[in-house]
Amino acid sequence: MEDKIRIETTNIGEKLNEIIEDFAIDPNQIDFDLINIKLTQTQEGIKPTYTVDFIKIQPSILCKIIDIDIDKSSETKNAFVKVDCTKLQQPIEASVDDILKIINKKLALNSIVYGIKESNIPLIAKEIQKRLSPNFAKFKVLVASGTPKINGKDSELKTFFQLNIVGQINEKGNINFKEKNFAIGVRIDTIIAEYIKPTKGIDGFDIFGNVLKAQDGRELQKINIRIDTADIDRIEDDVSVKFISKKNGSLIVKNGIFHVEENIKVDKADIKTGNIDLKNDSDINIGTSSDIEEDIVGAGIKVTGKKIVVNGNVGPKAYIEAQTVDIKGSVHQEATIKAKIARIKNLNGTLIAEEAFIENANYANIETENKVTIDNCLACNIVSPSVEIKKDMLSSNIVTSSKEVILNNVVGNNNKILIKPLEIKQVSAQYKKLLIQEKALSNEIKMAQSTIDMLKQKLDSNLRNFSESIKLIRQLQAKGAKVSTALLNSVKNFKEIEDSYKEQKSKLASLEEQYKDIIHKIKELQDSYKFAHIIIKGEIDAENLIEFDDTLSRRLINKQRSIKIYVREIDGKDQIVIEPLSL
Repeated sequence: MEDKIRIETTNIGEKLNEIIEDFAIDPNQIDFDLINIKLTQTQEGIKPTYTVDFIKIQPSILCKIIDIDIDKSSETKNAFVKVDCTKLQQPIEASVDDILKIINKKLALNSIVYGIKESNIPLIAKEIQKRLSPNFAKFKVLVASGTPKINGKDSELKTFFQLNIVGQINEKGNINFKEKNFAIGVRIDTIIAEYIKPTKGIDGFDIFGNVLKAQDGRELQKINIRIDTADIDRIEDDVSVKFISKKNGSLIVKNGIFHVEENIKVDKADIKTGNIDLKNDSDINIGTSSDIEEDIVGAGIKVTGKKIVVNGNVGPKAYIEAQTVDIKGSVHQEATIKAKIARIKNLNGTLIAEEAFIENANYANIETENKVTIDNCLACNIVSPSVEIKKDMLSSNIVTSSKEVILNNVVGNNNKILIKPLEIKQVSAQYKKLLIQEKALSNEIKMAQSTIDMLKQKLDSNLRNFSESIKLIRQLQAKGAKVSTALLNSVKNFKEIEDSYKEQKSKLASLEEQYKDIIHKIKELQDSYKFAHIIIKGEIDAENLIEFDDTLSRRLINKQRSIKIYVREIDGKDQIVIEPLSL
């Protein structure tokens, strides 16, 4: 062969072996120079074309100690510059450019064309240059890495609300069959469901430029969500299809179609529907007006909403809560109703409300924050600031009020009519809060008084020294003499004690004023029963007990008619007064 042959090839290693074999050349007496690299993108990947000068010459010693190590454990493969300076007999010198040339030749010889860390190669060359001595151990540095393929994602249908389920598993692992999600409250712009479209895969490359073919995501399911377009928007883009609520309300399925309703209508709330929890979301109308004799809220069922109308009866241990509750039938003795405003035909259970209107209450527990109005009641426990029985109070009722009790006829006995403000929840809470404040202020006053006593003692013990110090300072100032720092500090310290004393006195006065105000408010609550009254418009039978606070009581021994009962001070003593009702 000639001393130099220029050849274009796609594989330097193969071409080098051909030349060695064709020309019977000693492999240790031939080298090459890398003149140019041309890269071509094809469907199979990146294909190199090398322009190379093969030269009959002994390769540089650097070729013996610098090589490329290929890690094929991953699909993308990694290439390392491997350096073994222990092959050297003695230290050598080489320029960075010479080392760079060898690294690039070795990369080309191994057909590495992709993922080469070009910016790192000069740093690698400089590190090799520092270690060109047999004293350095072998080392290798990453020089090229492929890019992994990214397979596309399959389609996915996300439903964010599970309706009409069998039940929910509780913390103990038991299934609560009452939690069926018959309807679920949603807000405007809530995503109800989302279909995420399949994505395209992104091909990768190994260090030899071969394409690592990625798989595209598959469409695993169709969009099978049916919606009422008046309630729910269908918004589609390149990525997904979203189903978004257009209003506040409750998500419900009817005949396989999703709706968002502001007024839910259901024939019965029972084990089939499970609990209906739509607090602050929707109005609920249960049953029809013709079904008022039937338990249409089943035993143990919980129903919450904004406004609830029950056209029938509420079963035992049921619970209903809403801002407004209207029950056309009866409430079982073990059921509980909670509302701001409640209207109930027949109440036998428990009612907690701000205001209530009841036709008939029997063996019921009633507690309201403002007022309760009842037509007829028997054996009830009623607690409310204001109570009115518009028709008949029968026997064995306990009525506790803070302002007024207005009765039409009390046709039974064994009733207790109590004016006890401190047993009304909100008054009791206010009273307890005032007592806590009173105790805290009392302690603060004691501490402030103790501090004042201590400061007063200091002032009294230092007053004579202070007066003498002031006198001496004036004498020195009159003579034009220097006043010592110690003398000035003694006066300053006295002034500071005096200022603290005045500050504490002011604080004590403020605390005592606050304490006086708290005591006044406590006394007002304690005496508030004196400003309440009981009015009997019609008749009241004998053997009914009247109480004001815990100190005044009176049992009626005769039937009376059209009277007003209240407390008045007579001869310096509070007494229950019964007088005719003035028209």
